[in-house]
Amino acid sequence: MNTRILIVDDDQTTLKLLQAQLEAEGYQVFSAVDGVEALALLQHQTVDAVISDVLMPRMDGYRLCYEVRTDEQLRHLRFVLYSSTYTSPSDEKLAFDLTADAFLRRPASPQVILETLRSLPCRDQSAALQPISQVDELGLVKEFSERLVSKLEKKNVELQAQAETLQKSEAQLLLQTRALEAASNSIVITDARGAILWVNPAFSRLTGFPPEEVVGENTRIYKSGVHDAAFYGELWKTILKGETWRGEITNRRKDGTLWTSDQTVTPVRGEGGQITHFIGIMNDITERKHLEEGFAQSQKMELIGQLASGVAHDFNNILAVIRGYCDLMSMDLGPDSPAESCCSEIRHATDRASALTQQLLIFSRRQTVQLVVLDLNQILANIEKMLRRLITENISLTILPGNEIGCFKADANYVGQILMNLIVNARDAMPKGGKISIETAKITLDEAYARAHPEALPGEYVMLAVTDWGTGMTDEVKARLFEPFFTTKPKGKGTGLGLATCLTIAKQFRGHIDVQSDLGHGTTFRVYFPCVHQPAEAQVRGVQPGCLPRGTETLLLVEDEPSVRHLAHKVLAAQGYEVLSANNGHDALNVVRTHKGAPISLVVTDVIMPQMGGKVMADWLKTSHPELKFLFTSGYTDDTLADQGVLDPDIEFMYKPYSPSTIIRKVRQMLDVPATKAHG
Repeated sequence: MNTRILIVDDDQTTLKLLQAQLEAEGYQVFSAVDGVEALALLQHQTVDAVISDVLMPRMDGYRLCYEVRTDEQLRHLRFVLYSSTYTSPSDEKLAFDLTADAFLRRPASPQVILETLRSLPCRDQSAALQPISQVDELGLVKEFSERLVSKLEKKNVELQAQAETLQKSEAQLLLQTRALEAASNSIVITDARGAILWVNPAFSRLTGFPPEEVVGENTRIYKSGVHDAAFYGELWKTILKGETWRGEITNRRKDGTLWTSDQTVTPVRGEGGQITHFIGIMNDITERKHLEEGFAQSQKMELIGQLASGVAHDFNNILAVIRGYCDLMSMDLGPDSPAESCCSEIRHATDRASALTQQLLIFSRRQTVQLVVLDLNQILANIEKMLRRLITENISLTILPGNEIGCFKADANYVGQILMNLIVNARDAMPKGGKISIETAKITLDEAYARAHPEALPGEYVMLAVTDWGTGMTDEVKARLFEPFFTTKPKGKGTGLGLATCLTIAKQFRGHIDVQSDLGHGTTFRVYFPCVHQPAEAQVRGVQPGCLPRGTETLLLVEDEPSVRHLAHKVLAAQGYEVLSANNGHDALNVVRTHKGAPISLVVTDVIMPQMGGKVMADWLKTSHPELKFLFTSGYTDDTLADQGVLDPDIEFMYKPYSPSTIIRKVRQMLDVPATKAHG
């Protein structure tokens, strides 16, 4: 078969498809995009048949058919018209009036077209063909023109409607695009394999990744490593089933920081129902999670504080008795007695127990503070011997006090607590031994430092630096360093409260802590306290040796714990004082009212007692005995004496557990102050 076919169609897709189908059947195929091009081709190319669309630019199919039939050289060609626009019976009649051999409505299957071509009889070029008369020509042209105008009008209406629909669609798409770009939630569109196709500006603001860096990449680019394989496996299992996955997920920003989102991943299906894309919508809840964690932490610490405060009163009373009688035994034994070492171990154990209770109270803000102006070098000198007892023999401790470092306002006991915690932390970082240094200095922090450390304000600070040459810390450990109960020590070797307590103390005195540490290169903790331009108050240097002071004054001892009351009574009476006792505030008022002897010079009272506490009792007694002096004692005051945890400077206070020598010296100190200067 060597039949030659000319296809005339301005739709390239239809033209090429039909050409391929005919060539597959053995036809030799030529093509033209309209009637003008077709006539030009027919002038130099011999064909056997023409298949032409009707509606085309420049010259349509009807006109082409007419030109072929009125040409002596071409009129013998078989001519097939097909159209998707001109499909009415009158359109078909016009085609046959123009002596077309066949008229097909599109879309027509390849089989129909092929069968139509095969069924057309061959025309002999020399055979006569009924010519189109001039009258017929004018009628056909007129009919065709009218039909063309009608079709063009209809087409114009359709095109206008399509244009309006397209315009509305474009406006809708533009609105949707702008809405997606303006959305505050991060939005990611991926293909079915997870490759990113589009992200909105909120995504870039949140993650730090500009679109050009993530488009084409897999979503693994911001994977955090927080979740295990099972987590992502369940996510993919859900979305590949065509279901929406909802949950919280932690991802990593470009700078390495983590963020948490409340996220949905929704599958998008194509026309065939297959999953083609996924849309991820992420609502950043990082701040909310921090607030929730902070609230949970505060709730936990509130419970711990309640537990600590409930235990502290009774526990410190027990420790006071143990420590008190231990000291009395030590006084009787003398320093050369073999049993003195046993007493020393008992004192050490009670100090550790007391420190642990105090840490709980400090951290939960249940402990009171006595603000005084302090010299850090003096505090360091007072507790140097104690600090050296905390380290092992294979660790050397170097103290480097600065010159003219200034003063700051705090509670000396609390500052000592920071020092001890930092030394213990440094010691534990060097299990095989090493060096620890303590340095003090006056430091000026500038605006640049304050910008890098939001918790700090520019100004002059007294700095305490503790450095070890130990194991150092990873970034993950540093991120959780001050978290309560977080510890890297083995079970039973640490409470995880030491550094958390240090930070709490520093903040309470308007200071802050800076940490520098690299794995394998040691650690430096720098604690900064704001300078005050006042002279430091004198600090007692530990337990002073020598004879304990005596007296003959009358004292009132008010204590609800019998063992503590008996111990204090015994200690003070042994120093020559006349001691009256009461087991609560109400009982103390009766003792004062019925007392007939020498005037009471000082009231030593516990703060927390049943029926009537020490503060209420003192207020009652001051109304009738304004000259009375009061020494309050407690391991926990429940803000009875303090305003937001800070003691009034006019109140004399002594922490429990106290030693016999401590209460003896404190009582004598208060009695020696003239009445006009007494605090009460």
